Amino acid sequence: SALRQDQTGCEVRLYINAVCDGDTLDNDASAYIEAPVSILGFSFSVSPEEVITATVNFTLSGQPTHFSF
Repeated sequence: SALRQDQTGCEVRLYINAVCDGDTLDNDASAYIEAPVSILGFSFSVSPEEVITATVNFTLSGQPTHFSF
């Protein structure tokens, strides 16, 4: 019930090969896929022995807007 019904504008960028220039990500030199998505659900996991992890379930809601390798 926490997810918005209208998720227009929600996008994801999945990096295949992220290239950094110091502390800055260089999108021109990186390989990635960018596409609109609909978020189906999410969850968080916290334990004293490990880092905080999050899982996001999504599906593509349209054609990729950027596709480079």
